[in-house]
Formats: sequence, structure tokens, C-alpha cells
Amino acid sequence: MRTTSKIWPTRAPHRSYHLQRVVQYVSRWHHHDDWELFLPTGCPGRALIGDHAERFHAGQLYVVPAYMPHMFYRLDHPTTGRRAAGWVLNFVPFMLEAHASELTGLSRFVVRARRGLLYTGQVVEQVSQYMDQMQNRQGIDGWATVLLILDRLVKSRSVPALAGAEYVSQHTRAGSQRVDTICRYIHDHFTQNIRLNDLAELLRTSEESV
Repeated sequence: MRTTSKIWPTRAPHRSYHLQRVVQYVSRWHHHDDWELFLPTGCPGRALIGDHAERFHAGQLYVVPAYMPHMFYRLDHPTTGRRAAGWVLNFVPFMLEAHASELTGLSRFVVRARRGLLYTGQVVEQVSQYMDQMQNRQGIDGWATVLLILDRLVKSRSVPALAGAEYVSQHTRAGSQRVDTICRYIHDHFTQNIRLNDLAELLRTSEESV
């Protein structure tokens, strides 16, 4: 299995969401504890989400749940001169985990999105407009726009899932954190001889289980 590294959220500490207009795609296999919406507007590329791989282009919107390994990288097209560009919205999932009756639709959305989702068509245009408006909004106004985006996604039907059901059932938050621990240890000790029993002791398991 390909290893994945954790990328810490780009949002400021104590902020619940962060919107950025990107000029390059993240070409590193990674995961994070935020949810992510990726809306490409520039040159095409290739998306890897869990065990799913496909070509992406402008006019699509990807929903990546927390802890799902993913990567988006560009496909160069020198004849067109188009550059990588798009929107990335990261947000903490506390609203998605609420149990208020008004948020029942969001609870169902969380279940649907466990494998990642791909949106196309008019909903992507509307979300793009919301993201453009968010640039000048802060605080509650900003979060209200996040909720408007989620509401639009919740109401869209027949949205294809991405990662396979078996992959998701085997991929857990604990597994991601376990890989994080190993990656951090190797990063901190890469100039030294790293022994298997050191990793086993770090993970509090047997060498055969590392």
C-alpha cells in the first residue's frame, strides 16, 4: 500500500475553515483531519482519491472527507498554455457531526461522502460563485457561506462515489495516525540507523505487525 503523509491544515489556528485560490495542485500523496472541497478551474490533471484514479478538468468539484488519502497533480499541455488553478476549501467537520434535526441532511451527506464524491454541472457553477463571494467574508458570514455550499451539495442527487467501499472499510483514522507516527519518526531519525524493533516499540506492537 502506498504510504501517505499528513499535511497540517493551512487554516489559521482556531479557525474552522480556510478558502484559498490555488495556482498549483498538491502533487503529494497526503491526508488531513479537515474536509476538503477541490474545484479546478485551470489546466486538467489527474486525481487520486483512496484507490480511485481519474482525469479531472475544470467544471468539476471533488469532496474529500477527513483522513482520506488523496492527491491532485497537473497534466501539462504546452500547446494550450493553461496553468494550474482552482479553489480549495478546507473546513473542520464539527457541523457535520452535529445531531440537530435541522442537520439531518448533513448527516446523510457524511455517509455518502465517506468514499469521496464528484460533482458536475450547475451545482459546480453555484459553488464556484459562493467561493468567489467568500473571499470578502469573515466570521459568521464566512461560515454561513460554507453552510450554503454544503446545503447545495446535500440537495444534489445521483452523485458518484469515488473510492471503493472495501478500501474505505479498511482505511481508518487510527490507520492514518499510525502511518503519521512512523513517518514522523523516520523524518526525525533519517540520519540514524532505524531498526524494526524501534518502530515496534514506538507503536507498542510486535515487529511482525509493523
